[in-house]
Amino acid sequence: MGKTNFGTTKVTTSVTAYIKAIMSLTNNEQQQFIYRGQPSSKFDVSSSAYREVCKMRGDTEINADDIKRYHQLLLEQAHKINSEEEKKLSSSPFELLAILQHGGAKTGLIDFSYNPLVALFFACQSNDVCRYEDGVVYYVKKSKFAIINDACTIENVFAHSDEWYNYILEPAALNTRILSQQGCFVIPNIGHIKGMILDKFIIPYKNKSDILKSLAHIGISEMTLFKDFYGFCNWGAESVKESFYFNSVISHLQLANTYLFINKLAMAEEEIEKAEKNLPHMNDYQQIEARLMYKLKGDIAIEKGMFECAIKNYELSIEKDKCSRIVPSADNFGRFVDIIEAINSSKTTEESLLLKRNEYAEIIIDFVDGNKNEKLANIPKGTSIRNIIDDIKQLNFDKKARSILARTK
Repeated sequence: MGKTNFGTTKVTTSVTAYIKAIMSLTNNEQQQFIYRGQPSSKFDVSSSAYREVCKMRGDTEINADDIKRYHQLLLEQAHKINSEEEKKLSSSPFELLAILQHGGAKTGLIDFSYNPLVALFFACQSNDVCRYEDGVVYYVKKSKFAIINDACTIENVFAHSDEWYNYILEPAALNTRILSQQGCFVIPNIGHIKGMILDKFIIPYKNKSDILKSLAHIGISEMTLFKDFYGFCNWGAESVKESFYFNSVISHLQLANTYLFINKLAMAEEEIEKAEKNLPHMNDYQQIEARLMYKLKGDIAIEKGMFECAIKNYELSIEKDKCSRIVPSADNFGRFVDIIEAINSSKTTEESLLLKRNEYAEIIIDFVDGNKNEKLANIPKGTSIRNIIDDIKQLNFDKKARSILARTK
């Protein structure tokens, strides 16, 4: 299938930028949009039936009559199965086609979604064919399509071989997948959608992985979009594997913490080593446990008097946290103080370490006082950030930081 000229083209490199663009698009329109994500921007928007008929015919000169005959044969074979699903939907050929599509059959239905984030998820998929291909999200006003209703038949939908018509099918809630994906289907009578009615977002392939991570954090993932038995067959094994490794890592780190408490440093190091071997098998969200691992490594180094090693591991612990240095997590503040105390304990005169110590002291003070972020200065009580600030004051972290800076002036 060759390329077709499209309407507006925009490039997006993050979920935040994409949402802003969608909001700008929809705020100025009274009409509803539908969206389709494809992992490669090189291909037209076409149905699997269209591609199958092209393959069987050996050319791309396919018209509506070819697509009609294909569907007549497909439904004829489906009726012979006489399944419970087919019996329920025998009065609606298009609802039956939706069931067949769900089961993997090649039909003239093209998946779209009312949810632009779902389309973005599919645009960011990668496989051996499109690993280095830019993804694409196509979008179009729903009003450009005729609605499939009870009066529609295969014969009249595909009756116009010399003209071009697009229909939209909003299937009944046949399964959890359609519900979770907020799906609908577009049915073009010639098997593919002419590009000039579609606008699109291009997603550079190098940004796909980061976008998928961001989508997972807001509830758009393979697990949430394929919430049925067939979906579980794909993602279930991976989920079980990740949970297994996660539990193993937690167990080893808890043991390491216990051994450290009773000053059995060699045994603590053995447990940390076992945990570290399993970390690469966990997903990015679970790998926040690496934060604890590096913290323990730092504590062991302190016990051994290896202060520079401790500082290095404490900084790795901070790096593994998902929070920023501007609004750090409570754990990060503990690491800031650990670094400050490690540098003090080392009695170093090395300028770079002293500057590092002062930098972390300033982060603590700036956070408490709200000097670098006006929003922090007026945070109401009871919020999580205000609780962190109160904890810092209660633990005298800010007093220690102010004392250090006072001595260096």
